[in-house]
Amino acid sequence: MAESLVRILLVEDNPGDARLIRETLREATSLRFELCHVERLGDARDHCDRQAVDVVLLDLSLSDARGLDTVSQCLSFAAELPIIVLTGLDDERVAVQAVQAGAQDYLVKGQVDSTLLVRSIRYAVERKRLDLERSQLLTREREVRAAAEAAVAARDEVLRVVSHDLGNSLSAVKIHAVVLGRVLSQREEEPEHELSTRIEAIKDLVTQMHRLRQDLLDIASIDAGRLSVETGAHAVGALVESAVATIWDRATEKSIRLEVATDSNDLIVQADRGRVLQVLGNLLGNAIKF
Repeated sequence: MAESLVRILLVEDNPGDARLIRETLREATSLRFELCHVERLGDARDHCDRQAVDVVLLDLSLSDARGLDTVSQCLSFAAELPIIVLTGLDDERVAVQAVQAGAQDYLVKGQVDSTLLVRSIRYAVERKRLDLERSQLLTREREVRAAAEAAVAARDEVLRVVSHDLGNSLSAVKIHAVVLGRVLSQREEEPEHELSTRIEAIKDLVTQMHRLRQDLLDIASIDAGRLSVETGAHAVGALVESAVATIWDRATEKSIRLEVATDSNDLIVQADRGRVLQVLGNLLGNAIKF
């Protein structure tokens, strides 16, 4: 498979140095290249605007730019191209600074053979390609992160609005259940056990739904491992009976009979009542559903 053609732009205003670079490249039989030579940085800009370039060989002493300013100006119109600085023995320190400023490599004039020149060109092209890929990946990562953060913010806003409206409705239901319970308790005759049980079931269901609503608001905290738990002393038998009461109607609709058989009425546990009822309710609901 033939090696791809490397398009080289040589920016050098010294005819002798330019001829030496051209001859050195011709000695490199392992490199397929196309060389374009210009003497001014302005001409280099025009060429890059019109033609594709793979690598720039840049002299630091031009008629229209000198020193590090040459590199900065070249980067202004060829930021995505690898730049190899050509320098003399007396300004090698400046060449090192040029690499620090964005050039890929530097070569000292008069000390360059075909092997060194080809290796520098190939390495510069590959390093620049990797730099561009890394930069594109970082840009993409920032864009994805920003989109994710925006999606989370939008989700949280929806949850906040829904939670607010749902909370108001649940509070109203619970108030009605409490008032109904008080009215029944103030009557002379004893309220039916089933009616009292249903009122308590309504209140428990509302409490569970309030907890679910709060959990929706606490999604960020859950993701961070900070799920809140409010523990207290509760009788195991009472917890089971409360959970069964919330699911009783669904079981009855499917002709399923629920029985609570426990000897744990005297067993007290430290637990979060709302979350225990939520778990038991889910287990019972799945058992009835499936």
